[in-house]
Amino acid sequence: MGKAPDRVYLDDAGAAPTLPEVAEALRNVPGGNPSSLHAEGRAARAALDAARDHLAAALNATRTEITFTASGTEAVNLAILGAAHRLPTQAAILTWAAEHQSVIAAARNLQGAGHAVTIGPTDHNATVDLDAIKPGVGLISIGLANNEVGTIQPVAEAVERAHEIGALVHVDACAGPRWIDIPKGADLVSLSGHKLGAGRGGALFV
Repeated sequence: MGKAPDRVYLDDAGAAPTLPEVAEALRNVPGGNPSSLHAEGRAARAALDAARDHLAAALNATRTEITFTASGTEAVNLAILGAAHRLPTQAAILTWAAEHQSVIAAARNLQGAGHAVTIGPTDHNATVDLDAIKPGVGLISIGLANNEVGTIQPVAEAVERAHEIGALVHVDACAGPRWIDIPKGADLVSLSGHKLGAGRGGALFV
């Protein structure tokens, strides 16, 4: 029998293999509790703060605007549920039918709690219909890119339209930020480490 062909991994948008430089860095990360005062804890805290500063610089943010989470899903939920609970109940939460299930589930959770929720339409390419952004919407959640079909969403225009009516903008940037710049202006941005080749974990910019 002939040699089996080499496999080509094409699912980076779902879960990217850990980058070699990340694996090397993780080997040198202190194993202490970053909340402890002993030497191992202080070393772990320094490593955590350095990672936070690095991510903040990449997002043109400050350290205090970055929260690390256990996953991208947790970052999405913190963003959507947290922002929605600061809005009047009648202010609608808008997302679109092709968004990640974590986004849809968070929106449905809010709908069950009495919030107005709109699931906007998309075209055959899964591109969102920005005409769904209209007065009465208090929060929109839009993906940077669709992790299944690769559609790059018009995030910059969505941010502009949403802010024109006073709505907050959450960008689910779990898929795509290795290849696509995150447009400026979003109020909240969710990230996923394992889709960036950075290993497990997530982050939220607020």
